[in-house]
Amino acid sequence: MYVVGIGGSASKDSTTEAILRRGLAEAERLGAETRLFSARDLEFPLYAEDREHTPEVETFLRELRRCDGLILASPAYHGNISGRIKNALDYVEDMRSDDPPYLDGRVVGCIAVGAAHLGAAATLNALCNVAHALRGWPAPMRLSISSNEPLNERVDLKLFTIVKQVLGRAPVFQ
Repeated sequence: MYVVGIGGSASKDSTTEAILRRGLAEAERLGAETRLFSARDLEFPLYAEDREHTPEVETFLRELRRCDGLILASPAYHGNISGRIKNALDYVEDMRSDDPPYLDGRVVGCIAVGAAHLGAAATLNALCNVAHALRGWPAPMRLSISSNEPLNERVDLKLFTIVKQVLGRAPVFQ
């Protein structure tokens, strides 16, 4: 299994990126290979269908084509996905002619972190909607938390369940 993590915020001490890194570390512990594209790695030109790709965009698309699953983690910016993450996901449009197209067949874990729970919840819904629109399968377990909330056992339980679902290791029925 190969899992790509996309997200975080450009802030130095990003709670969003810390959670994403924690999830990718758990995926590695469970035997997956991972790749992180942090917000700082997503400084791509604004998406335009007819624009030449930078080497960074080409690398991003190559790794998405190669991955078996994804974990998306976004800070809540005014109740929505960060611009860098949304712009990066817009580039998935260039995978429309792939076989399979877009993110088809891949489980996508979705995580949102906001200063308040309402913004995080709205951002989580937006992430899931984008994953679904790109033909990915949003994992049933999702995580939205306040950046003021401590990273504790409750957060880890949800995060690690998301990771297991992305890896296809979570039981469907109990």
